[in-house]
Amino acid sequence: MYPPVTAADGFYIAGAVAAASLAAKGAVTVDTALLAIAAALGSNLLVKVVLAFTAGGRRFGLRFMAGMALPALVFGLVLAAGSVTA
Repeated sequence: MYPPVTAADGFYIAGAVAAASLAAKGAVTVDTALLAIAAALGSNLLVKVVLAFTAGGRRFGLRFMAGMALPALVFGLVLAAGSVTA
């Protein structure tokens, strides 16, 4: 049985939607919204990795991290390259 590492899934989505809404209204720049989204996703991923290791042990934690590494890396590279446009 897998540990419940996805209990907090909805939290980063709310942060991403809020940041995107503010950018769409012109209240913040797109760059600021992207940084807010990156912070929300990063903190969510960190919590999930800690939970994976805590609840599932070293083997599950490493497998979980391996599965999450590529999407996180791609998002970070795109953000750093400035390829995302409004």
